Amino acid sequence: PQKWSRRSSSALKFLSPKINHDDFESCHDECYKGFCWENPEEVSQSLHKSFSSAFRAMDRSGLFLYDVVQPGGKRSTLTSVTRCLVGKPGSTYRYLGLRLFSHPWCAVDENGDGDIKGKLLDRNTGSMKVQSRKLVELGYSMKCSKALITMGLVNQELINNTEDKLETKIAPIVPDGLYGSADFSITLINRMEPTSIKKNLKPDKVHGLGKTSVSWHKDSGLQDFSSIAVYHMIQSLENGNGDNDPWKVALRVANPDDRVTPALCVPLPSGSLYYL
Repeated sequence: PQKWSRRSSSALKFLSPKINHDDFESCHDECYKGFCWENPEEVSQSLHKSFSSAFRAMDRSGLFLYDVVQPGGKRSTLTSVTRCLVGKPGSTYRYLGLRLFSHPWCAVDENGDGDIKGKLLDRNTGSMKVQSRKLVELGYSMKCSKALITMGLVNQELINNTEDKLETKIAPIVPDGLYGSADFSITLINRMEPTSIKKNLKPDKVHGLGKTSVSWHKDSGLQDFSSIAVYHMIQSLENGNGDNDPWKVALRVANPDDRVTPALCVPLPSGSLYYL
């Protein structure tokens, strides 16, 4: 991205829409055009309900596990969050020296390929029941099978939303309007304990953002002018106690020579959906 044409009037090392709105809007429009978000009321109720019900069923089925990874290829360490990968049969995801294999979000045929007859448009259709029964044959419970199928439906809605964002926000600013793909083949779901329980979160030493659950990182190997979609939900504890503070997403430019463009920090309430 290009360098910001202005200088922030704030002493902070980052810009936030609630703290310095004008500077934030200017910097976002000039330097972070590929980042946009939808507040919970802008996201469909079907997505909220489908994700919440599927997440709970997957959690109760024990699909979320800690990983042992090797950051920098050095010593092994346990991840701070539990994860679960769902996707097309046979799909994998590799990070920090570890390869995850996905749980299928559709029925699998005898060759290990996805066995889908038509599109799964509604979680209550007979087609979904058939798909679920086939996953039961692989060893999943019926509730877990329905949850995995539902995550596939959520993924399809995210694909549709992301394609719309690419067409309306990215196509006008790229050469010849040629933007990348949003045909997501996997969904990676991270589950983190609330900060009231998890005490070992480290503070951000670069921009003074406070304690962070996910450290600074960038995804490599992505198609130019493509996007990823991220939905997040804060689930209250059963006793009614939980984290009520909004989830915050921070971005910064990767160019180490750019000392002009500040980082952005955006508070997003539970149920928000953002695109990168």
